[in-house]
Amino acid sequence: RLWDSDDFAAIKSLRAIDEFDSIVSLAISADGRFVASVDHGGSVRVWNIELGVTVLEREAGAGLTCVALNPAARQVAFGGVDGEVEIWAFSDGPDDESVGLTARIVEQAADSFYEVFGIPRRNQVGRLDDFEGRVNALAFSGDGRVLATAREDGEVHLWAPAAGGVDDAARQGYVLSNRLRGHALGATCLAFSWDNLVLYAGGRDSTVRSWSVSDGRQVGVFEGHPAEVRAVTVLSDERMVSGSLG
Repeated sequence: RLWDSDDFAAIKSLRAIDEFDSIVSLAISADGRFVASVDHGGSVRVWNIELGVTVLEREAGAGLTCVALNPAARQVAFGGVDGEVEIWAFSDGPDDESVGLTARIVEQAADSFYEVFGIPRRNQVGRLDDFEGRVNALAFSGDGRVLATAREDGEVHLWAPAAGGVDDAARQGYVLSNRLRGHALGATCLAFSWDNLVLYAGGRDSTVRSWSVSDGRQVGVFEGHPAEVRAVTVLSDERMVSGSLG
């Protein structure tokens, strides 16, 4: 549901037909045009807010925990308890050429079917499954050149698109560029600085830690929370704000 921040009135509700599973995580695009959701039933959806329609629907299986939208390309990333992260491209509107039964069959088929049937608007452009363990959070840098994953083992991984850049029309993989260590317990939340040079991560060890994105060097540790940190964000003046369970 979308709300007006001035008078707190509901603007619009987005809901799939016959869908009653509760939402696990939401993400809104930097331009405010799209919102992505993952639910307990394992569905991933990207909505065009103005049109009120889904531009991507994907049944990824139960156990999803997080979702993020790339601010520099029409891409959505989602991860779950099995440690896998997938990145899919989407278009601005529904694909009129692939509506109906054929589209529904393709949506439920293996990833290779997308290549066989030639549906570039819904291409899987990345799959990160090199490591085991729950993924708790995802975040793209503002320029779309880095995808960060926060893991239950306490590590934060940085991924970069392979040759081809962040163009959502091209199929390319993502490669691991750095592993950030420091949290004694699981990493739970992520936020990039506005200049994309620093990554902040909150953890179950009640700390927020910051790293240099370029070389993976830890540059700060913020202590003082009485319980695990569950949210972190960076304001436009580069001040960091974090929240914990207690």
